[in-house]
Amino acid sequence: DRAQEVAEKELQRVKDKANLLRPHVVPPWDYGSGRKRQINAHKKFKFKEALSYSPGRLDMPTLLGKAPFRSRPWRWHPDLLEVSEELFGGACDQPVFGALWNFPGSGPDHWHRDGDLPILNAVTAARDYPADVGFIHLQPETHAGARDAASPTLSPPGPGEDAAVPAVLGRGETLLFLYTTKHAATPNLTADEERCLLYTSYCPVDKLDTVNHKRSLPSLFRCRVPAAVAEDDVDIC
Repeated sequence: DRAQEVAEKELQRVKDKANLLRPHVVPPWDYGSGRKRQINAHKKFKFKEALSYSPGRLDMPTLLGKAPFRSRPWRWHPDLLEVSEELFGGACDQPVFGALWNFPGSGPDHWHRDGDLPILNAVTAARDYPADVGFIHLQPETHAGARDAASPTLSPPGPGEDAAVPAVLGRGETLLFLYTTKHAATPNLTADEERCLLYTSYCPVDKLDTVNHKRSLPSLFRCRVPAAVAEDDVDIC
């Protein structure tokens, strides 16, 4: 309950700030309204604390330093640490903890891989949701070295490949999968449920992800819109 509460509080902070930056920022929770200008808005909503990779979805990757996520069981979970060190054959780090939000009316399936690094993802539901809220779907046998590792990253499962498997999580359940596993964010078909999944990653200490988690991104909370400036393309950060 505390974990979900903190994630929701941090989302509200992001919403409050982003709403102040309109119309220069079109946030992903607006995608469901279907306005034309929002179709590619996710490509511009990229900040250190909150970024959108696909329409109607939001990644908040900077929760590691906030309570309760800086303490066990969220930080250095002994079982996850043991699994990752056995899997990767050495000391591992836990460099990120965040929340993945999927808003009502979000876009179509977004098939992808997180990268080619040896990283283990752990995704947890802190509360129960309806099955059509847009859970992650995974394609088996697509991680590095597996039978269908060459399956096209941005396409749904092809002929002769295993079908997608929905990972519908109940409260307290955790999904583990490798960075190289092909998976998809799916549409949130509910009217008003904002789905949150808490996630973290474990990896060898020398294999940190600097592609998905760029330190060079601007801080949302340091952005401002100068008075009397109304152009949509103004640099606000």
